[in-house]
Amino acid sequence: MKKDTSKPTPASAASIDEGADFRFALESLTNAFRPLLDEQARRLNTAASAEAASSLRTCEDEIELANRLFQSFMTEEVAVRLMPASARETLGAVENWRQCLAQVRCCLVFGWLVCRGPRTFQAWSYYLYQYFRCIRDVVGTPLSDPPTAAELDAFRRLVGALAQAYKPFLLDQLATVEYPSAVPGEVIDGSINCVSGRDEFCAILDRLLDTETSRALFGADVFERDSASVSFLFCRCWCSCALCLGCCLADARSVPELRECLESYVECLENCLRPLVCDLTAPTGCVEETEFASAGIFRGVAIYGTAAGASCAYYTLQWRQNGIGPWQSGGIVYPGGTATGSCGVVGGLLGYLSTFPLVSAGLVQIQLCVMSNQAGVQPCCVTIDFELNRNLVWIQGIEGTDAATPPGIFDPGAQLVDGTGAVRSFGAALRIFGSAVVGGCTGQTIKRYTLSYQPGFTTTTAGRVDAILAGQLQHPLSDRQRPQQCVRAGTHQ
Repeated sequence: MKKDTSKPTPASAASIDEGADFRFALESLTNAFRPLLDEQARRLNTAASAEAASSLRTCEDEIELANRLFQSFMTEEVAVRLMPASARETLGAVENWRQCLAQVRCCLVFGWLVCRGPRTFQAWSYYLYQYFRCIRDVVGTPLSDPPTAAELDAFRRLVGALAQAYKPFLLDQLATVEYPSAVPGEVIDGSINCVSGRDEFCAILDRLLDTETSRALFGADVFERDSASVSFLFCRCWCSCALCLGCCLADARSVPELRECLESYVECLENCLRPLVCDLTAPTGCVEETEFASAGIFRGVAIYGTAAGASCAYYTLQWRQNGIGPWQSGGIVYPGGTATGSCGVVGGLLGYLSTFPLVSAGLVQIQLCVMSNQAGVQPCCVTIDFELNRNLVWIQGIEGTDAATPPGIFDPGAQLVDGTGAVRSFGAALRIFGSAVVGGCTGQTIKRYTLSYQPGFTTTTAGRVDAILAGQLQHPLSDRQRPQQCVRAGTHQ
């Protein structure tokens, strides 16, 4: 449901049945929001501005208001009336999904709060913690006060996921600020108006609610216990729709705008029951392998896309070199370290390909296949191509003596220690062993490398391998000079 959340595009008349059920839900929504709409109208009156300024709400007041609004609106009857008929059949009696409805209210509150006004990343993180607390209360594992080490670690992972979801928005804003030349013309011709870019908030929320985020939100035990059920998968999608509905309602100023938000929400719920969906969005183009320490990957690339659908059981990732030969699964790492991927990823992280030393630099093809839990349904499969650019530059040792591990070759203070544990020193002519391999993408191949030094013991970067890109490698390394074991990423200049 990636729409402009400030003014959603109404769904087609064919997809939204504005019959008695929809009218009932709209009336409930209007009644819940009527006091707030009236207050917003009063604040537009200049004479009332002083009174409004003197009664600004605290964070706790806003949270209490949000809970009151959505408890009043999203009742069991409203939820049932707005739910597609096929979803009602799948979920059964309300007793089967009452806990899911409570989660949906948490999602509505979170989406409404973060989109209610201009929010910094820090403010989003504050409300993310309130969302975290709400979900844990609903599933019966409330957070401790203060949080335990495991709970704190889960919240750190949530904030990290929020940072990754928020980053594309910041990069887009930075690009506009750095290169504003097109903005004046777009303002004048109407391409930019007062609501431009607000759809990005819903996109942030879409990117945030992926498999790893859900595992941290619910806790690993609850997630592993429930994640395979159809009701759990629908509930995740339902929460995603609720996040965007809450975000949309945060900017609604009239009943017609409430209606448009509700129409987009119903359309989103119907999409939760769509057939198997598979899509790959990254990696693409020239991609430099990098370290993913949290996943235990020394060198690799992240894989993003969509693996969803009402009958989705799990998904798999495979790769092959140059688009030929058999597909391989070695080197694929799924979020959470599972054997296959968990369904319900929409425009998010699907997994990683650990590239070194399994995958050679150059053209690589990734395949995603989404599997159905229904007999006779063919998997949904899609592929994507990219160029893998390798960057392995470091000094490993001198005269056959390697840097001590730990701390390893990427710590400038690492000593040269021989097999007996003695620290070695060297003089006269020296043989230096290491790696200088950069390339894989067109026009990104190493041309040459140089060595430089400075007298005396130093931990600065003056003693380094300089890798200069373009052309062909003029001074290839021998097999003996290539590293035998790698712990972390190196750097090149």
